[in-house]
Amino acid sequence: MDYPFQTIFSSNEGGGVIRLKVAAICAWLDYEDGGGHFNEEEIAPFFQTIEKTSPNGNKYEDQIDPHAFVFLEPTENLAASVEEMVNALIVSIDKGQLKPVFLKVGLDGVIDPVETWILTSDFYEWLEPRGFYPGDVCNDYDDGEGNIISHAYENACEMRKEFEAPYFNAEYRGLKKGLDSKEFLQQRYENLFLQNTLLKQGFSPEVVTEALTRQGRQEDLDNRPLRTRERNTLLSIIAVLCEEAKLNYTRHAKTAGLIRDMAERMGLNIGESTIENHLKKIPDALETRMK
Repeated sequence: MDYPFQTIFSSNEGGGVIRLKVAAICAWLDYEDGGGHFNEEEIAPFFQTIEKTSPNGNKYEDQIDPHAFVFLEPTENLAASVEEMVNALIVSIDKGQLKPVFLKVGLDGVIDPVETWILTSDFYEWLEPRGFYPGDVCNDYDDGEGNIISHAYENACEMRKEFEAPYFNAEYRGLKKGLDSKEFLQQRYENLFLQNTLLKQGFSPEVVTEALTRQGRQEDLDNRPLRTRERNTLLSIIAVLCEEAKLNYTRHAKTAGLIRDMAERMGLNIGESTIENHLKKIPDALETRMK
């Protein structure tokens, strides 16, 4: 059940992409707002089992996660309705009326409704002539898609910058790291010294280039900013240590003052506002690490 990577860059409109099965479920649940089509037992699992809970135990009653619908199987009348819409979507794809972003077809030639994705914008346009209109469920799905795409795009850009960085260019690395003129000249001298030493020892230019590449990459990796995942991991570790030390990280100002005092006793100088700002980020970081 992979998320199609290419959609990170091809789904700028309409909030993202959606599986055929999930699309049909979302549409029928929004349609149900009109009332009376399904009984409570049929639709309850799609709302009750996926309520979000924050790390401090607060429940968000109205914030469901329609992405999780892929793991839930509709029953009774809802199952029949979802199957009917999925079949209609497949017919539209076969006729070229609906273009899939990612198409998965089995050996029997049947389109897989779970692994086939379409743009949400195309799906909403497809719905309207059929008397369906996006509602709260579709809006919640779009919110989730926005988060997925923005995080994936951010991480992809960070990695691309690392791969594209001109590692051989000592001047670039000096500017990137904010080195003063003395440090820059020292670094450039060291690079040239290494290059000349390797060449004198009989290594080929290709080997020398590879050695300098590895050195430059390691320097950049050692000095690159934290990625989102690394930052969230460190914040989660801080939360664990706070719990162990009986420090309430949700009381930002008070706990920041206590941590600052502890740091001073260790001979460390950390601003109280800096500590407080990091403590405020802990709840969001924990949500990404919750099992």
